[in-house]
Amino acid sequence: MWSGRHTISRPTEHAGDCNFEEDTCGWTNPHPADGLDDLDWTRQYSYGVNGPPADHTKRKPDGYYMNLASSSHLPQRGGSKAWLVSPKLGPDSALPRCISFAYYMFERTIDPAGPSLGSLRVHVLRDAAPGLFSLQTVWRLNNHQGSRWLVARCPIKLPDGNPINEAYQVVLEGIWGHGRVGYVAVDDVSFFDGDCNSKMDQDPLECFFGIIRQAGGQNEHTTFPTFWQLYRMLSLYSLLKPPRFGNCVAPEKRQSAFITLADFREIFKSSSAQRAGKIEELKQKLDGLVSTGKWECDEVFEHDYSNATVVECIVYYVIGFVTRKLSKKASCATCKQALEGKTGICGAFEAALVNCKTRGNLKHPNVLLYHLFKEAEEHFSKYASERDVYDKTTDAVLENFNFTFPCALHREDMLAKLLHHYTCLRMRQYCRQLKKNQAKKSQNLRKMSKFV
Repeated sequence: MWSGRHTISRPTEHAGDCNFEEDTCGWTNPHPADGLDDLDWTRQYSYGVNGPPADHTKRKPDGYYMNLASSSHLPQRGGSKAWLVSPKLGPDSALPRCISFAYYMFERTIDPAGPSLGSLRVHVLRDAAPGLFSLQTVWRLNNHQGSRWLVARCPIKLPDGNPINEAYQVVLEGIWGHGRVGYVAVDDVSFFDGDCNSKMDQDPLECFFGIIRQAGGQNEHTTFPTFWQLYRMLSLYSLLKPPRFGNCVAPEKRQSAFITLADFREIFKSSSAQRAGKIEELKQKLDGLVSTGKWECDEVFEHDYSNATVVECIVYYVIGFVTRKLSKKASCATCKQALEGKTGICGAFEAALVNCKTRGNLKHPNVLLYHLFKEAEEHFSKYASERDVYDKTTDAVLENFNFTFPCALHREDMLAKLLHHYTCLRMRQYCRQLKKNQAKKSQNLRKMSKFV
C-alpha cells in the first residue's frame, strides 16, 4: 500500500485533460442503447439561462463547461443520472494518479425539507470480464454547495491503495435529486502523477502571488486594490516582518523578524551622534537580506475543499445571532420553531466558530436560513462599497433565491425582518472595518513621513 508523502509533478498533457473550450477532448456520453444513464451532459457556455454565470477556465460568460441543468420549465426526474466517460487511461506508473476538476453545484430553490439538488460522483471504470465491468466510487458530494466554482481532487487507485496496472476510464456521474431548479457543472479536468494528499510543486509565479497576498493583508476578495498590495510588497515592510499567512511563509527555524520596528525606534531615540551609525547598520542589514536572498517561500498549503471557509463560518455565526434575536421577539409558535436552531455542538464544518464560542447560549441556524444568508452575503460583498447597498442586496437575494418561510401568516414579514437585520448588521460591520482601515492607513502614512 502507498504510504508517506509524494510530490505531485506539474501538470503535463495527459489523456483526459480538458477545459472544454474547443471540444470535449474525448470525454463522451454513453450511447442510449447501452442503458448506462438517463440523460446527457451538455457542453455549453454561460450565456444560457440554466448554468453558472461564467466558466472556471476563463471566468467569462463565453467560456465552456459541461452542464446538467433542471428548470421549472424542463425539470429532471429525481434519480435521473448522467455519465461523462473519459478516454482510455492507464496503466499508471509507479506513482499513484490524481484527478483534479472544478465543480459548480447550485440549487436556486431549496425546499423546506432541505437541499435536494442531487449528487456528483467520480468512479473508476474497469473491465472485469468480457461484457462485464467493475465500477469503483472514489469521490462523491451531495446537494447545494453555493453559487461559485469549487475545486476537488481525488486519488485514482485500487481499493488497496496501489496504482491501477491496467487500462481504465474515469466516470463523472451526476445524479438529480428532487430539486426542480438548479444545475451541476464541471470544468477544467486534469490528471496528475502523485498523491492527492501531497503538495504541488510551486513555481516562481505562485511564490510571487503569495507575496502579494500576504503584503495586501487578510482578504477574501480577489478585487482588493492591487496598487496598495504591490506598494507594500515592494516596500521595506516585507523585509521587516516575515509573512504569517498566504502561501508565502517564513521557515520554522526563523520565526522572528530580521528587522523589527524596535530597530527604527532606536534610531529616533538615539542622539544625533549615534543616529548615523544606527542608520548605516540598518542599511547593511537590508542589503544583506536582499543580496543573500533570505526571503523564502514555502510550498502551497494543502487544501481541503470539503471544509468551510472562514467567511462561511462567520456567516453561520451571524445568522445564529440574528435568528436568536428575532426568535425572542416572535409571538407566533410556527415562526419560533422555524427560527430556532439546535443548541450545543453541531457537526457541520460551518459551525466551527459557534462550537468554539458557545457556552450553551448560541444557536445553530437551520439549513434553509443558512443558505439564504450565504446568498445574501455574496450579494452584500458585491455591493458593499455602493451607496444603495441595502436595496441592491435585498433585491438581488429576492431575484436569485426562492425562499419560502414556513409560517404562511407571517411569511413576508419575517423574510423582510431577516434580510433587514442581517443587511443592517453587515453594513455596520463594514463601516467599522472601513474606519479601522482608514485609521491604520493614516498611522502608516505618519510613520512613513518620518523617513522622508
